[in-house]
Amino acid sequence: MQPRTKLFLYNVKIDNTFLDRIDSIVLPTNVCQITAVCANLTNGSGYLSIFNEKTNEQILNQRFVAHDNKHFNVKNTPVYSTPENNNLSYVLRLIDTDPEKICRLKIYITYNEKPIQK
Repeated sequence: MQPRTKLFLYNVKIDNTFLDRIDSIVLPTNVCQITAVCANLTNGSGYLSIFNEKTNEQILNQRFVAHDNKHFNVKNTPVYSTPENNNLSYVLRLIDTDPEKICRLKIYITYNEKPIQK
C-alpha cells in the first residue's frame, strides 16, 4: 500500500509587538515524511526557520515570508524530512509589521501519510 500525500495547515495569530517568536507545530501522528513547506505571513514580513523538535534537524533555514499574492505552487519549498513521530519547532523573526493590525502566520506542510496497518 502506497503512502498518501496530504496537506497540514498550521495557522496562528502572531503577537507583533515582539520581534521574535519561537513556538511548536504539533504534527498529525501519521506523518512519515515531509515533502514541502509553504509559509505566508499576513500584515508583515520576516524570516522563518523550521526545525525537528527532538533531533534539531533543520528543515527550513531563514526563508523570507511575507503577505503576497503568489500562488501556493510558486511559494512551496521542496524539503525532505522524516520526523518519526516528532513535532516541529519554528523561529519567526519579524522585520516589518503594523502593530495596529492583526498578524497571522500560516504554514502549509505537505507530507506523506503512513499506511494503516491491519
